[in-house]
Amino acid sequence: FSFHPYTILTCSSQYDLTSVMVHSGTANGGHYYSYNRSTVAGDSTWVKCNDSITTTLSHEEMLSTLESLGTTVYMVVFVKCGFD
Repeated sequence: FSFHPYTILTCSSQYDLTSVMVHSGTANGGHYYSYNRSTVAGDSTWVKCNDSITTTLSHEEMLSTLESLGTTVYMVVFVKCGFD
């Protein structure tokens, strides 16, 4: 599965990917963190939120990170284009 078509703020698809929640660890324990897209039009910045630490990622870094995560993606959040 490729997240690429959903990560560009052009609304070329019906929905845009806005957040990705990730679980690292096992079913018996682990850690959750998230990647969240900027909601400013024309801004392709993503922010990794991991407890009290936030890290800014470029669009390309986010796509690379998502592709490398594989099955550790726990949940994704899409927003319908044009929905305010």
